[in-house]
Amino acid sequence: GIDLVDWQLRIASGEMLPLKQNQISINGHALEARLYAEDPAAGFLPASGRLQHFQLSTLGRVDSGVIEGDEILPFYDPLLAKLITHGIDRTSAFNQLALQLADSTVLGTQTNRQFLWRLVGHEQIRGGNFDTSFIDTHFHSLVATECEHKLLALACIELADPVHSKSDEFSRCSMAETLGSWQLWGAIERSVPVRRGAQTHLLKVTQKFGASNEVQWQVTSESVDGFPSDGVSVVKLSHSRYRVDGMDEKATILIHDGMVHVQFGAWNDRFECEKASASVSEAV
Repeated sequence: GIDLVDWQLRIASGEMLPLKQNQISINGHALEARLYAEDPAAGFLPASGRLQHFQLSTLGRVDSGVIEGDEILPFYDPLLAKLITHGIDRTSAFNQLALQLADSTVLGTQTNRQFLWRLVGHEQIRGGNFDTSFIDTHFHSLVATECEHKLLALACIELADPVHSKSDEFSRCSMAETLGSWQLWGAIERSVPVRRGAQTHLLKVTQKFGASNEVQWQVTSESVDGFPSDGVSVVKLSHSRYRVDGMDEKATILIHDGMVHVQFGAWNDRFECEKASASVSEAV
């Protein structure tokens, strides 16, 4: 490739350009996405917070000046990283960038990662058929969370997990102190209150075991608008992979400072947690 910064320094020193235009050939297509700590749904207002989990995909080039554990303050530019991909053509470059965005995990602050993922997947952007009014025209679809109920279900099963009772930080959210020491049969049901904004929703998490001791949950709610009437089914496939209503994706769930941060595939959200309660159903 051509080091443009080196060329700029040479020109500033009075040197001539090393190559002429007809000596330069195009090799494939490159794209760059700028990952910011900002809230697209709130008009792209800068966001702050500590990077509790910061793992950027290695599927492309990454230029970043922050690391996991850094605190993003409101006094500086909230740029977190530049994700850069290269492909043999425009389509392959877009596909690679979409994969890189989906494979990156940032928890602890709001980011535009999900917005960028939708943007690079839009057919008008991929086809080059857009102008400066594109974001305003398509704003709702670019910031909508079509997997909101799946993310909420994942947050609830994490809050309902008695393992978290061992964490002092989680103790104010945990229901484990109300849970009996053991059970012989039957499904465990836990009521999990989750706050988002000014509203607190109560969801019911039912845990049971499937084939080969596969742990399954069914999350239901009567207070969340649009929540499926038959609930959301969740199966834990591995340490970092879940099947939610038939969709298999990598998931990262983090509980910190009274908040549950969830990323499921390319989608992410965060919720406030409160103390939950538990009961054991009748044996069957």
